[in-house]
Amino acid sequence: YGWCLYHGVGLARDWPAAVEWYEKAAALGDGLAMSNLGWCYGQGEGVEMDQAKAVLLYGMAAAQGEAVAMHNIGWCYEAGRGVERDALAAVAWYRKGAELGSCGAVFSLGVCYAAGGGVEADIRTAAIWYWNECDPQTADAEFLLSKAKYKAITGREQKKDADVLCYQIRQSFRHGEVDAETALKIGYDLAMRWTKGKHAFFVSHIDRPHPHIHIYYNSTTLDCTRKFRDFIGSARAVRRLP
Repeated sequence: YGWCLYHGVGLARDWPAAVEWYEKAAALGDGLAMSNLGWCYGQGEGVEMDQAKAVLLYGMAAAQGEAVAMHNIGWCYEAGRGVERDALAAVAWYRKGAELGSCGAVFSLGVCYAAGGGVEADIRTAAIWYWNECDPQTADAEFLLSKAKYKAITGREQKKDADVLCYQIRQSFRHGEVDAETALKIGYDLAMRWTKGKHAFFVSHIDRPHPHIHIYYNSTTLDCTRKFRDFIGSARAVRRLP
């Protein structure tokens, strides 16, 4: 319910109310709620900004195995948000999150190896860690963090009425044309061609009422320096992809 209030899904967006529900769930020991609540404190959304409390909540969520919270802590150490800058600690947290499947942590760790931040620069190791596909269960949190990084890196903030978190591509198939595994592979290949490997994404497959896939890709690039902007004729452009 708090997630719906935060994102305005099925309800009017209400950050203060979302914080209240996150706090209730966090008090009951819900790790994801702790991570989401930490995000609200870290960004000052629905509550007064408190970076130190955000780090504390991320730590509580990480103790319960929340990979996105581990990524968030890593970024806090890298950027000096709520804690002193510590490149070594950032790498350690990115690695923990990456090993548990956080695509954002995977990419951030790759960046550290590429730039030599907190570890010895190693392009080959960096290449191993670079990948794009997200866990659908954590994609919204990953996308939100990249949005915050974009603001921190570029100094630009999107207007609320134009601030798109992610975009969707849908592709349908005839009954019996492909199986689920093939459909997902087609979706992955399409997503990589459309985003040119520069945006995180995930692909889902649905059989009813007819077979089709959904591709959701982050509006912010993996390096958090650019934003995708939809354009007139984008649907035709997708269909023309080789």
